[in-house]
Amino acid sequence: MKQIRNISYQDRLWLCFTAGVIGGTVIANLLRGELQSEVGYFHTLFQSGQRLGRGEQYRLCLFVIRQRVLELLGAWMISMTVFSVVGYYVLAVLAGSSISVVMAVITMEKGLSGLPFYLATVMPQACFYVPVCLILASWGGDDSRKIHLLGTAVLLGLTIAGAFAEVYLSPVLQRVL
Repeated sequence: MKQIRNISYQDRLWLCFTAGVIGGTVIANLLRGELQSEVGYFHTLFQSGQRLGRGEQYRLCLFVIRQRVLELLGAWMISMTVFSVVGYYVLAVLAGSSISVVMAVITMEKGLSGLPFYLATVMPQACFYVPVCLILASWGGDDSRKIHLLGTAVLLGLTIAGAFAEVYLSPVLQRVL
């Protein structure tokens, strides 16, 4: 009889993320009419982000930094609990569904230029946030539950750099498109 290989923690994370993407895509297609009525909100959000003055952009940057640091602390705290594995499975599903719904909304508004616009909107900060998420998820799968002080400081720096990219770099790339 053929022996079934155990599925690793990383494989399960990937499966949860993929399930979230598929589920988010299905939900976005089922709610197409409702999403299209809400597209005006996203259009206004994208346009207003490009026209902020220096003071407004600075305040937005502080807000985004605070929000992302709180998210980092929440994810870090999950990695320190005995429920970290299940917690990161849930976070992977939520991340996948969030990404697919945002992609669907942008595609509904922008049509074929939705993918380049999505990449211009998300990729600058994703270069910083994705490594943070992957490192935190790897800590969550570790049974030692030890505190990584230097690693956490590096993650904090990456998170702040991602917030700067989100506020200052993404609008520049959106204007190009």
